[in-house]
Amino acid sequence: MNTCDAMPAVNRFVDCSSAITLWFLWNGLQLNADKSEVVILGISHQFCAVANIQTIDVAGSRLAVSNWVKSLGVTINSHLRFEGHASNLARSRNYDTRAIRHMCNN
Repeated sequence: MNTCDAMPAVNRFVDCSSAITLWFLWNGLQLNADKSEVVILGISHQFCAVANIQTIDVAGSRLAVSNWVKSLGVTINSHLRFEGHASNLARSRNYDTRAIRHMCNN
């Protein structure tokens, strides 16, 4: 994918998000773009083409492109690897272990 190929794909994404927003509205729902996250997935040479894309319009809101997203408790980075998920899970379990240790000492 070169830079010329990246912008049509981003524009299709923006059009799709607008269509989804309209569908939500027609069905009495609302898309909360403030709680939405954007990550560009791909392989190394594809990221060169989209390196200059910093924000994307989703449901009328400009969202910053992130290196990782968290969905349903799973953290995935732009390369579809779980390093962030593993470290977040370890950090959370360490916190839980310390909390239990304080309860046991009382």
